[in-house]
Amino acid sequence: MAWQPIETAPKDGRGIILIDMGAPAPEAGIGYWAGDLWSCVDPAPEALADRATIQAITWLHPTHWMPLPAPPEN
Repeated sequence: MAWQPIETAPKDGRGIILIDMGAPAPEAGIGYWAGDLWSCVDPAPEALADRATIQAITWLHPTHWMPLPAPPEN
């Protein structure tokens, strides 16, 4: 699946892959629309080392998105 413009992203709370292509070093992450802004989960090991739970961070300007892949079949 190809990256799609952020304007076409679902805003129903489901998880999607987000990226800010305008950033100096674009990095993708799993995120969702949280009412009035994009939010994502930071799975970086250093985030987990500081807390017992995964740290939530805010995306200021994601420019593109794509759906999460289907889970593996058993």
